Amino acid sequence: MGKVSTDSVSAIIRTVINISINILVLAIVMMLIYTYSGKAYEFGKAIFEEQAMDTAESARNVVVTIPKNASDKDVAALIKKAGLVEDKNVFLIQLVLSDYKGKAVPGTYTLSTANTPTEIMQIICEMTENEEKKK
Repeated sequence: MGKVSTDSVSAIIRTVINISINILVLAIVMMLIYTYSGKAYEFGKAIFEEQAMDTAESARNVVVTIPKNASDKDVAALIKKAGLVEDKNVFLIQLVLSDYKGKAVPGTYTLSTANTPTEIMQIICEMTENEEKKK
């Protein structure tokens, strides 16, 4: 049997190390994909599967004041602070994806924790009868 040169041994060690690093990186990427795909699913589910904060039996009324020139982001923060939604970012996306984007009317509203996000939007946003008929 012939002798194995140091260059051959070094090449084999480098190859083993490269394969090990690639396997480790692949495992980390797969773990991140698994973790964040579950979070993305839950976030999407929250956006499209609207839930009121309370049932009709345990609902409470909350007074919310929408100031003049409030952005959709401001409105989402106010609605969250009032305890009407669980996540302001979910409500913001629901608002932006809806027909109510940018239509919050300044004023004071009495809202219920039994209202769904869409019901809240309908109450605080101006929509004329003609716009409703177009839907």
